[in-house]
Amino acid sequence: MKKQFSFVMAILLACTVYAQDPVDAAITPAHPTRTGQVAFNGVEYPCSVTDYDAATDVVQDAIKSYMQSLGYKPDSRKGFMVYRNVRLTNVNNGQPVDLLILVETKSRQEKDKSTVYSITSEPGKIPDKKVDKGSINPAAVAMVTGAGTLLAELNEHVVAKEFNRLLSVQQDVVAKTERKLKDLQNDYASMKKKMDQLQKDMTQNQKDQEATSKMIEEEKKKLAEMEVKKPGTGN
Repeated sequence: MKKQFSFVMAILLACTVYAQDPVDAAITPAHPTRTGQVAFNGVEYPCSVTDYDAATDVVQDAIKSYMQSLGYKPDSRKGFMVYRNVRLTNVNNGQPVDLLILVETKSRQEKDKSTVYSITSEPGKIPDKKVDKGSINPAAVAMVTGAGTLLAELNEHVVAKEFNRLLSVQQDVVAKTERKLKDLQNDYASMKKKMDQLQKDMTQNQKDQEATSKMIEEEKKKLAEMEVKKPGTGN
């Protein structure tokens, strides 16, 4: 009876686990993203937005490195990194998309953090050049499926870049401190050498003083003897 009850419970637990959509579980971003709007060539487009705990140069480098590993290099447009006709596994079901990514400092108070805006659309929906007002309906430029997934996935690359930066900074600190210690050790050795020489000179000086004092006594005796024998003194 106990074995039957355990078997039934195991089945119920398995059903509970698999009740969650495995696709949703796979694409749920660990890093939070949100929807927003960002201006490109004077037009406000819908976009995905996220924040990273790294400065803009680190984030830009992480994005470029990641995209380059996939074989893509960006064009620069109005501060945006523009990627045309790229294929990303979890974005738009692997179909071609255009990516326009803007990286900005999060705020004046948080200069070591960044906010990233990513316009992710079907190819050709967003022109590179500025267009006449009203000629584009930004609402018609819908974000493709999985638009926020890229930003979520990029977080681990940003974290790795920031870690490597901090590691490099710390290595530089250690190397600089080691050089400082070496300089101090060299200075100490130089000062000790001078001190040893000074000690020798002081010892020699004392000996010279003693010898000179004896010489003075001897010369004074000679002087006294000469003064006694001075002509005309009646001696």
